Amino acid sequence: MNKTADQPPFLRFFLMFASLHAIALGLALGLEVVAEGVETEAQRQFLAQEHCSTIQGYLIARPMPAANAFALAGSLLKVPRIRAAVSK
Repeated sequence: MNKTADQPPFLRFFLMFASLHAIALGLALGLEVVAEGVETEAQRQFLAQEHCSTIQGYLIARPMPAANAFALAGSLLKVPRIRAAVSK
C-alpha cells in the first residue's frame, strides 16, 4: 500500500482492489498476511478491517540502528497483549 493521494482515482481504486484480493487469497490459503509500507493510520484501519493484522512500515517505526531496534522490541515485549501473541 503505497502513497495514493497523488494518484488518479482509477489507480487508487485498482490498488485497493488488488490489495483486497491479495489479502483474501493469503488468508484463504491459511497464510499470515504481512502488509509492508504501512505509513498512515487510515492504511492500518483498512488492513485491520480486511483481517490483516500484521504490518510493518513508517507507522510503526522509522529505520533505526540494530541496537535501537532490539531495545524497541524488548520494550514491546513488556506489553501483555504482545507478549501473549509472541508466546503462542
